[in-house]
Order: sequence, then structure tokens, then C-alpha cells
Amino acid sequence: MWSSFLGLLCYSAWAGSNTTEAGAAAETSTTRTVTVNATVAHAIELYVSTSNVTLNVASPGSAVEAEHDIQVRTNSSTGYKLFQKHSQNLLHTDTSTIIDPDWIGTVDAPVVVGSVGNGLGFSLCGANVVEAIWNTGDNWATFAATATEANNYACYDAANTVINVFYTLDVETTQKAGSYTNEVEWYAVTNDT
Repeated sequence: MWSSFLGLLCYSAWAGSNTTEAGAAAETSTTRTVTVNATVAHAIELYVSTSNVTLNVASPGSAVEAEHDIQVRTNSSTGYKLFQKHSQNLLHTDTSTIIDPDWIGTVDAPVVVGSVGNGLGFSLCGANVVEAIWNTGDNWATFAATATEANNYACYDAANTVINVFYTLDVETTQKAGSYTNEVEWYAVTNDT
């Protein structure tokens, strides 16, 4: 019986001392502010519209062209740099004959096709090509043996940026007939790195 009485007494004391949340806050209020910080990592992706470019020289001494697109997507607020290099000079299937790259233009100083000599060259064009040296795809350069910057797009863009890549090939009339191959690497890095 005493236990029942004590239980009733404790319940009555607890029920009678119940205050509202607002009242409790006013009586014992203390506030702390938490600052929430976030960091978003840099991301970049590069796509090419084709993984094979074929240049068929039907008449040595007359340049031929082919093209493809590169798309770059990055969340970098300062854009990206596009680099290029090739694995070797165009090499014949006999594994010893090359197409001599006596090309005059470089990525630092591309030149108009008529003044370049023979060999494999490239040019860039498009709204996202900010290097005026390419002259809207009319100036050409040889591919580098080591990674070399070809374009610096220094802006944030929520959509993919598109770069048109043009290839040209001209050979001497004495160039050995047959198939030649090399590999060109394109890659991009954010300007934040």
C-alpha cells in the first residue's frame, strides 16, 4: 500500500511541475551556432567522337584532311587545359619507314597549310578554343612527342565544351605506299591543379 501511495505522490508531483517547451526555453535557453562547410572535389572527363581517324592520300603532294570532336566536361571554376602528344611518327607496316614530319608549325606557333611542308598536322576550332593562334582552324601544328598544351579554356561551363580537331596529311610523291599508323593522345586537366 505504501508503494502505491508513493507512486501516486511522485506522479502527481511530476504532472504538476510539467512546463511548456517555450517556458523551459525561456528559463534555461542557450544557443550555439554550427557552421556547415562543404568542399566539392574537382572532376573532369574527356570524350572523343571517334577513336579512329583515317587519312587516305590518293595523290601524294596534295594534302588530305579528316576531323573529329573532343568534348570536355569539368566542374572547375577556372576551366581546363587540353594537351596532346603522339606516340611516334607515322610508321609503315614494314616497321622502319616513317612519314618524315618536316612540318614547320608547332602548338606555340602554328602556320598556314601552304607553308608547312609535309607530314601530319592538326588544328583546333570552335567556340571553346580560346587560343587565337589557331585562327579558326586555318593554322596548323605538328604533334609533339611529349605532352604539350594545345588549348587553355579558362572559364566555368556547366555543359560539355566542344572542340573541333582537324588533321591534315601531306607526303612527298616519293613516299613509300602502304599503311602507316601512330597514336595521338588527348587529355585535359583542370586549371585548379
